[in-house]
Amino acid sequence: MTIQKRQFFGNWGVNSVGCGVCLIFTIGAYVVLIHPFWQHNSVHAQQKQQLSSYSVKLRERTNHLGHLQHRLDGVRRHLKAGALQLKPASVINQHLAALTDLANEYHLNVGTIQPESAIHNQQYAAVRIRLTASGDFPNCTRFLHALHVQFPDTSVSSFDLAGEPRASGTPVRFEIDLEWYTTPTASTQ
Repeated sequence: MTIQKRQFFGNWGVNSVGCGVCLIFTIGAYVVLIHPFWQHNSVHAQQKQQLSSYSVKLRERTNHLGHLQHRLDGVRRHLKAGALQLKPASVINQHLAALTDLANEYHLNVGTIQPESAIHNQQYAAVRIRLTASGDFPNCTRFLHALHVQFPDTSVSSFDLAGEPRASGTPVRFEIDLEWYTTPTASTQ
């Protein structure tokens, strides 16, 4: 091999090593500097979009909260006006007797009417009353309607109905769990 060829191949080797070193530095600069920068910008853009979405939801929920607060204020004014006067729990016997009279008025045969323990709150106490009776279905529905009208301080929390649909004229048996709202006791005020 001639000297000129050796010099060419010798330079080629140096040039190759130089190109390889430059390539390694370029890849290193990309991995260390450029790629994390792009990744950071991508994450930042996603977070910015998420923040914008959260801001819209926050505005909507703030508006909804304002609407609900307005409605709550109206309900509180209505309650303060005394639209519904709660009775003390000490008159439970009169309340049970009135419920029994109402059921009898609609030709329902009362099996049991039993109060349970009261649930106390600052604004009211709720006495649970279990009523079991039997009668025909139309009278039962009329009783429930009259209960709603005549006893606005009493609500139905559950209703269970059982009967024989194939045997006409057979009375329907039902159980009703009522909630009677009373004035709070002195200890909860």
